[in-house]
Amino acid sequence: MSTRRKALRLPEPTGDRIGTAGTGKPFRLLVLGDSAAAGVGVSHQSQALSGQLAKSLSTDFCVEWQLIAQSGRTTLDTLHLLCDEPQQNKFDVVLISLGVNDVTSLVRRKTWIQHCRSLSREIQKVYSPKSIVWSDLPEMGKFTAMPQPLRWLIGKRKDHMRQSLAHWIAQEPAVSLLEFPDVFSQSEENIQDWIASDGFHPGEKVYALWGKLAADKIRDLAVV
Repeated sequence: MSTRRKALRLPEPTGDRIGTAGTGKPFRLLVLGDSAAAGVGVSHQSQALSGQLAKSLSTDFCVEWQLIAQSGRTTLDTLHLLCDEPQQNKFDVVLISLGVNDVTSLVRRKTWIQHCRSLSREIQKVYSPKSIVWSDLPEMGKFTAMPQPLRWLIGKRKDHMRQSLAHWIAQEPAVSLLEFPDVFSQSEENIQDWIASDGFHPGEKVYALWGKLAADKIRDLAVV
């Protein structure tokens, strides 16, 4: 969208995108998705989603993790990536962060859910995971990078997309929704503690919470 084109562009963080952490029973993890999955908003992958999640799980498992993510990717972009460049590795869990770019690109809800369904099928075919965990859409209506009334409109659009996502996932036994608390339901001053300097991406505190919640969800699924 035009507002995003004018906004501050933060780079993807440095650091490894594949690694092993912890000791114990082997656990194979793939983090797949967009700029939030890639960790935009922090300076190093250890502070980002994959690093925080691997750290949280490493207290119980020997985590073999991999990150496949890039800024700007929609769900359809990611589907094409897997179809064109399939990986050989197998994973116990695939954690997905996708949908924000579908919201801002004005992808229709029905079309997006079709893309979500197709991506889920492709992931199951390529990676054979025991479970797919789809991260909830963030509170886009509170992203300070967007002025009003655009911010409000995008927030409403996100709400509708999220409803469709939750409805679809409820019918998919191999897919779970990772719900996320509204960390922005605070004063404008406190919001700055959670969001990155571009007013659009997560800050380190959000990534740490996201990683912990994802680790708790994975443990609850009892997939290992």
